[in-house]
Amino acid sequence: MRGLLVVFFVALLASPASAGRLVVAEALCLPATAEAITLGHLAQAEGEDAAAFMERWGQTPLLPAPGGVGRRSTVDGSKLRQALARAVPAPAPELVLPEQILVQRGGQVLAVGPMLPALERALVEHLTPAGGEVRLRDWRLPAWLFLASERPARVRLVPPAPGAGTVAVHLEAVDEAGAVIGSLSGTVVAEVWAEVLCAVRSLARGEVVGPEAVVRRRVNLTQGSKPVWDGTNLGNVRVRSQVPAGAVFWAEMLEPVPVVERGRTVTLVYDNGRLRLAVPAQSLEDGVVGGTVRVRNLQSQRVVAGRVVDAATVQVGGL
Repeated sequence: MRGLLVVFFVALLASPASAGRLVVAEALCLPATAEAITLGHLAQAEGEDAAAFMERWGQTPLLPAPGGVGRRSTVDGSKLRQALARAVPAPAPELVLPEQILVQRGGQVLAVGPMLPALERALVEHLTPAGGEVRLRDWRLPAWLFLASERPARVRLVPPAPGAGTVAVHLEAVDEAGAVIGSLSGTVVAEVWAEVLCAVRSLARGEVVGPEAVVRRRVNLTQGSKPVWDGTNLGNVRVRSQVPAGAVFWAEMLEPVPVVERGRTVTLVYDNGRLRLAVPAQSLEDGVVGGTVRVRNLQSQRVVAGRVVDAATVQVGGL
């Protein structure tokens, strides 16, 4: 009799009623017509016994569906386990479920993880300056892209502004006609190494930046999110404020050297197409060719705004 009991016990261990398992997805979309969340919506059966359990109980309502098409809710894993125990009297197979499940009524959901390799390649190509190198780290993106539409969709990257440091990442899902049907946003840190122009020495405010004041160095631009100066108009730009030795020249640090300086006497030309009149005037501010400055007519003391023609001439038209 004792031998029979041992054999029976071993048989129970070898063929438990709960063999197999049910694996619950982290994110999913219900049919638009669904009024309740069922195990059939949530889980995939692995093993014959689990498949049989799903066939018998998969359509049993467990929790209410989100309130309308396109609406989303978060299901707590422990509450789902409790709901299954209340709704299904039979012993359930092993239930593998995340702490939270994102559920949307209608539409579709796309996993962002498989997109990351292609996304990283596109971002690196877009952000890498000439002769530079980019490494991406610390992605902050939602794991799932939910769409209200069930139409076939592809995901594209909206190119961010070039720069280093924290970079905004924006993805758009578009249908076959090119219409945007969904989007998500996040950030990534771009470590950018590049050869850029740096200050050889300290420069005082207003000092002209000539070839002797700059040197190319390979630096990490990660802490900067602004465009660097590419050397355009070298010798014809000045610094807006003091620049310490070794500092990277950011584009916003520089401004064109004015051809007309505040306090300089210029010729103010009035020209309306029929009459041309030239009078002496005093510039009240700095100005570059093509820019606008205020000047005081030294004959009438009237202040007018004119366009800088050259270092000696400011023109007012339409008078």
